[in-house]
Amino acid sequence: METVYEIYHTLISEYSVLSIVLIVLIYIIKKEIGNFYNKIRVKSIEKSKSIIGKEQLSTKEDINVIIRELNRYFHNEVKLHQIFENIEPIIEINEVYNSDFCTAKEIEVKNQIIRQDGFDNEPHALLESYTDLGNTPIVFDAKKTYFSTILCLRDKNIKPNIISAGAVLIDNEKKVLIVHQRSLNSATYPGYYHILGGAFLPKMNNYSTTYDTTLKYTVIREIAEETNSEIEIKNLNDVRYRTFSEELTTGFIQYEFLGATVNIKGNGHGNWEGNLIHIPFSELEDKLIKLNWVPSGKMHILAWLALGAPNSNYFKYNDARKIYHSVIGKA
Repeated sequence: METVYEIYHTLISEYSVLSIVLIVLIYIIKKEIGNFYNKIRVKSIEKSKSIIGKEQLSTKEDINVIIRELNRYFHNEVKLHQIFENIEPIIEINEVYNSDFCTAKEIEVKNQIIRQDGFDNEPHALLESYTDLGNTPIVFDAKKTYFSTILCLRDKNIKPNIISAGAVLIDNEKKVLIVHQRSLNSATYPGYYHILGGAFLPKMNNYSTTYDTTLKYTVIREIAEETNSEIEIKNLNDVRYRTFSEELTTGFIQYEFLGATVNIKGNGHGNWEGNLIHIPFSELEDKLIKLNWVPSGKMHILAWLALGAPNSNYFKYNDARKIYHSVIGKA
């Protein structure tokens, strides 16, 4: 028969083992619970990073979706070829364009009409081909000609691929988008609303004094001309997104900066080409739906909104995207 001491010792030993087992079990359970919550936390962080990345639209697929949507919306008016990130094509012009459709006499008649109207017969660059858009540097091979040739080609229902450049301009201080209402005398889309910009001016000969060296310079020159130098561009070099498109209705080849911020230094009345219009950000959706827009101008504003209205301090990403979807949903 066990003594009281032996019974006590046995009970203490058994309870000690049980205590150790319980302690170990509690430790394991606590560790597993901690791991479980850590996994949830990591997934939550990863999801947040994914959302942030999505809002910046930094992936190629995000941009490709926008290109497909806009091309469906403007299917017979504008062809959006690419949205670049901080890439500007190089323009190489080595030859003069010789038309097989216009005679020298026809071109000279157009030249006389231009001069009688008090304008210069300005040089233009016509796109011939371009290199792979997926590789840099991107090169536009072009030929140079005068506006008289372009007018003659248009008379024969030919749409010359004129290289041009422009920008979606925003004034964050006044909370407005700055656009151009074209003159009723404009050769294309008279009276319609458009973003600011114009044709690239190539160097025709060694006597040329006014010509563009880059598409960026084209934008700066054109905006100075169309606003009487009353608008100062602040961040053209920092504009992340630029587009390459073709206006199918006119043949214009367009390179556009999306979301260039500006300072308005004067009243900004425009010039003979048209009037400057300030569209409040709060009215942008309504104006995009109701006004008569040059298709490419409307497309580039929508592309800017689809990308989250970069460089605007007024629009939140989702708000800009809502306006974009609201407008293209009313096709």
